[in-house]
Amino acid sequence: MIFLPGRRVYLLGGMSNVSGSKEVLMENDFYNREKDSYSEGAPLPRPVTGAAATALPIDYIATSDPKW
Repeated sequence: MIFLPGRRVYLLGGMSNVSGSKEVLMENDFYNREKDSYSEGAPLPRPVTGAAATALPIDYIATSDPKW
């Protein structure tokens, strides 16, 4: 899950346990806090579970050390 203050919360991948059948998901969904609604994004290229993600300000990425 990635939380962007004032905007969206992204839900990426995960695991489903419907009817006892475990399945790793390729879902890319997001919740728009301003509109109080969920939307479905394009699926991830492969199923993902147990991963971590974060969001960085675009100016931080553009001005960070080139070695990073």
